[in-house]
Formats: sequence, C-alpha cells, structure tokens
Amino acid sequence: MSFVQYIFFVCLFVFCFFSSWEVQTRSKKIMICPTTINKDIAIQGQRIVIEGTSCVISTTIDDIKLRQTPFSSTIPSGPPYTIITAASANHLCALENLLYTLYDYRAQMANFPRVVVYNLGVNETSQLGVLTQLHNNGLMDELITFDYEKYPDFWDISKNAGEYGWKTAMVHEQSQRHGGLMVWMDAGNQVSAKFLYHVPTYIAEGDGFWSPRSAYTMSHYTHPAMFDYFHEDPELFAHQINCNGAIFGLDARNQTIVDTIIEPWYQCGLDQNCIAPIGSSRKNHRQDQAALTYLANKSGHTCRWSARFFKVHTHRDIACRATLLERDAQHLLYHPSTVDHSPWTPSDTFDLNNHPHWRYPLPKSTLNRPSSFLHLQQEDSNTEDE
Repeated sequence: MSFVQYIFFVCLFVFCFFSSWEVQTRSKKIMICPTTINKDIAIQGQRIVIEGTSCVISTTIDDIKLRQTPFSSTIPSGPPYTIITAASANHLCALENLLYTLYDYRAQMANFPRVVVYNLGVNETSQLGVLTQLHNNGLMDELITFDYEKYPDFWDISKNAGEYGWKTAMVHEQSQRHGGLMVWMDAGNQVSAKFLYHVPTYIAEGDGFWSPRSAYTMSHYTHPAMFDYFHEDPELFAHQINCNGAIFGLDARNQTIVDTIIEPWYQCGLDQNCIAPIGSSRKNHRQDQAALTYLANKSGHTCRWSARFFKVHTHRDIACRATLLERDAQHLLYHPSTVDHSPWTPSDTFDLNNHPHWRYPLPKSTLNRPSSFLHLQQEDSNTEDE
C-alpha cells in the first residue's frame, strides 16, 4: 500500500468515526432539569431528554450514552428581570401552562428572571388550590392577590374584564417594588428560551421600551375620547402601528420611561374616561393597549416587528389543556391542576360572576350592595398574533 493510500484510509476512518458519534449525540439534546416532577423518582437533577419544549424522562437513550454526553447549557445566562403576569378564573389553565413552560427553561439560564403572578379572582373551591401549589412548588416566585380595594370599582374583573385597568397598576406596583427590567406577559403567551434570554437586549435597544406590533393602526383601535383626555390630535397618530398589550418590556431604572410611560399609563388606567371612555368597546378600542401605544409613540418609540420575529406567540390559550394533559401522562404535572376538572366554559364565568361569594378575592362591589344579577360577559376572543 502506498503512502497516499494509507493517508486516504486513515482520513476515511476518522471521518466515519466522528460522523457516527455526531449522529448519536445529536439525536437527542441532553440537559439537567432543576428538579424532577416525577413522583416515582426522588433524585433531583435527574438526567432527562428534551422533547420540544418539555422536560421528558429519557426512555430511549441508555445510561452509558448519557454519561458520555457532558452537560452544557446552550443558553448563556442573561441579566435578571421580572416577568409579570396575571389570571382570573377563565384563564387559569393558560397561566398554568405558561408557568410550566417557564419552569422548563430554568435549567437553561444561570440567572432566571423573577416570576410574579397576580390572582385576579378565581373560584375559591376548585381553583385557588392550583395557584397555591404552583407557588409552593416553585413555578412562580411571588403570588399576589390583587387588592381591588385600592382601585376604582370599574376594575372588577367580572365586569367588562375590568377594562384591563388592573394591568396598569400591576406594572406600576412592580416598578416600585422591584424596579429594573420588567416584562409583562399575558397568561396565554407562548415563549421560547431564545426570547427569555434576549428580551433584556430588546428593551435596551429600544431605549427602555419594547413591544411587538399588534393588528392595525391606532385609528382602528383607539377611541377618539382617549385622545381628548390627553389633549391630543388623533390625526397625528392615526397611522401609527399598534403596540402589543399582551407582551411588552420596560426599564424602570430609566426615569424617562417612568415619567413618560409607566406613570401616565397608570394614571390613565385609574380614569375610565381615558382607558375605557363612553362609547368604546373591544370593537373600536383596546383599553390598556391603546393607551400604551399612544404613550410609547408620543415618547419616540415604535412597535414595528411581529411577535413571531422575537420567538414569542400571543393568544395561545386554547392549547393549554392538551399540553397539560400530555405533561400529566409523563408524570410531570403537580396536582391539584386545572385538568382535574372539566374545561372552563363561558357558563362557568357566568355562574362565578353571578355568585361573587364563590370568588377569591371577594369583589369590592359585593361589600357595598346587596346581591345583584351580573350580565354574562363575552369571553375575550381576540386571536391576534402579529
């Protein structure tokens, strides 16, 4: 055999060896979850396999191959920030699903953001225990019962979704409690690890404010009376793209952001003439989102890119139950859970609204008047994800 042939066969052998090794190691992505949720296995830091976005106990890779695959986080640690979210009774399933998604990503970030959850009002008998166990088991850092007593009566979640005024207060409260970077997430959002890592950069690049775009322009979803409240000419903002009230980020360390967005947004939320003026509805006005879009544009910010561009999706509530049932089948779900009961329906919302004593926290309005009939509020069917 000539020297050239010898070199050729050596190179071929090396190529085949590493190709085979790469196929084995790339077939599954190995990581360590912070804790196992499998009640049959008490060992923490258990080696598992990532299937999609969920932590799944490996049944297809033997222990030898697992030992040969060194653990390394594929997502570097990022600066800490606070995720703020909330849910009432009809969105508890979506909230539970979001919290598990965030939990799955904890092992991929050395410094995971703080998760703060507000309870806007759930069924005390069938749902309060779900929130409590999610908090006790570490899927959120803080569980706060929203204090309706401090705020206007029209914020009652059972009446026109409280006109979404409560959202302005939650952001305002957290800007004072924790400060720093804050990211609001609706309970129905679907996020990625890439988004969680990069969102501080998005906020920084936006000079303290970030939000994807939403559907249409301000003229389509902003009632003229809101511009009257701000003594503003609607035509100046008519063609500005709406920001997305389902997900946005703010830097509370930036005093300009506090003075031009956080504080005036909160003050708008306190006044029904601003956030939900007479004659407005979901068909012509988007309450918190309309005010946020105006204030952002007024202070020089724009919302140009879709949520998908940032690897996040909004209004994904409908899939929550199926995802949670899949986790339950893999013994990766704590109980009590929303899947322990029948899916929540508009009639359940109707019953809860008309029996306010079932709700926790108890609505402020029930303390000031005898029991009254509350009309059925239509479920929010907004499915925009742009």
